[in-house]
Amino acid sequence: MGVVRGLLTETAGSGPPVLVMHGGMGMDHRYFCPWLDTLGRGATLVYYDHRGNGGSDDPDDWQALGLAQWAADADAVRASVGADRIVVLGHSCAVFLALEYARRYPQRVAGLILCAGAPVIDYGETILALATARGTAAQLASLTALFTAAELDDESFKAHYLAALPLYFHRYRPEYGEHIGRSVRFGAKAFLHGRVKLFAEFDSRPWLPTIGVPALVIGGRDDIIAPVSAGAERLANGLPQAELVLFEASGHFPFVEETERFAEVVSGWLARQGQAG
Repeated sequence: MGVVRGLLTETAGSGPPVLVMHGGMGMDHRYFCPWLDTLGRGATLVYYDHRGNGGSDDPDDWQALGLAQWAADADAVRASVGADRIVVLGHSCAVFLALEYARRYPQRVAGLILCAGAPVIDYGETILALATARGTAAQLASLTALFTAAELDDESFKAHYLAALPLYFHRYRPEYGEHIGRSVRFGAKAFLHGRVKLFAEFDSRPWLPTIGVPALVIGGRDDIIAPVSAGAERLANGLPQAELVLFEASGHFPFVEETERFAEVVSGWLARQGQAG
């Protein structure tokens, strides 16, 4: 563990560095572990918690915290490991942050791995329809609360997230929720802030074609949070150097449900970019 500009960092594995951005907001990097461990056989995974999340410091001014600060934080972590350029892996809403970092710091990004994300969240009705078709009333109520509740505290945020979590998977196993509930530090303030700054305001579609680095776009066929048609396919169509890979037996967490294949796909792509150890 380390600290960079008030940001909690952790490295694992060996090989060229990959900057790993967690989703959420209001969570931390520990939900990746142990499922990304296999990827660390050929890469150094550089994890960090976004400002205001997990073990990182809160911002001095929450209202001023936005894309510029998140991108600057990512660049500080990149610099801390001595990498002139780095591959960035963003999951879920961190796909937004990975794209924004590449837009603001193009000279520092060697490639993008975009997992279970979208260029914009403009498909709330689709999420609701898919959740209604497959979930229980309690799961649907918790998912709705996550996206619409005006107020949440840490405990209610955690409770709603874990209650809705089965909807995020192709085949949910109780140990997934047990691990995340035990390992991750949930922060409602960070989540609500991200819901405005990212879910409501972010739209990369106008400038996606300007991202001039190779991108591996990963989608779970059964992902209702970032459905393939609204997420992975639009990203792949908008990015000029994109490779799209779909995971047929996964929802929002392909690295959990298809761990070995995820590692094989990502490691193979890194090798083709000259970024594997």
